[in-house]
Amino acid sequence: MTYTTILCNSFSINMLNTDLIKAQGEKTLRLQPLTTKQAAEYVNQGLVNGDFKNAIGHSTSDGIICNQLQSTGVINSMIPKGKRKTVKLSGGELVIVGQYIGKRLPEGAVKPPKGSEINYWLVVI
Repeated sequence: MTYTTILCNSFSINMLNTDLIKAQGEKTLRLQPLTTKQAAEYVNQGLVNGDFKNAIGHSTSDGIICNQLQSTGVINSMIPKGKRKTVKLSGGELVIVGQYIGKRLPEGAVKPPKGSEINYWLVVI
């Protein structure tokens, strides 16, 4: 099965297509912590399959996350610049979340400030 791979910087229940889920009944949501390298492997797979979307709408977060993922050496092409858009998940998507943890990011930062980090997660419904 081929999945759409979506790169995000957060996850919310609001991202679920709740009308579809209500109509189908109970769904299982899988959350799995990832290393930066594992996250990069999923992103690369989506890029190779041609079914990848970067939904990170905050340019500084986008730059930091993409730089981290690219620095692993796993990704064979450039990650497209993030585009702020509403994400609705119905199933059949792999969501890679780069969750920033720390104090407010300074605009234009190129790496997480000292004492902060990016935690990567795989989200599948």
